[in-house]
Amino acid sequence: MPSATQHASHCPRQKQDYKLEALDGELLLYHVGETRIMHFNPTAALVWQLCQGDRTVEGIARLLADAFPESRESVHEDVTAMLHRFEEAGCIEWI
Repeated sequence: MPSATQHASHCPRQKQDYKLEALDGELLLYHVGETRIMHFNPTAALVWQLCQGDRTVEGIARLLADAFPESRESVHEDVTAMLHRFEEAGCIEWI
């Protein structure tokens, strides 16, 4: 399976039936029909919310770098790592 960096010209999109919920101060992503759960920090939740199929990896990284200029140096690597984690969990697809 190609990595997020190999999908540079593609856009990640959330797969259906995944829900992001806040529970006791934690952000959880789960699939409605399965027992799979992922724990998120707030930045990962932002990346998830930006996976709408209309932004490339670079576009997502650029938005977050603009929102968090103090983290600009590591944003692209962090976004790529998070998308890889989403991809491994099967909760995004590339369009």
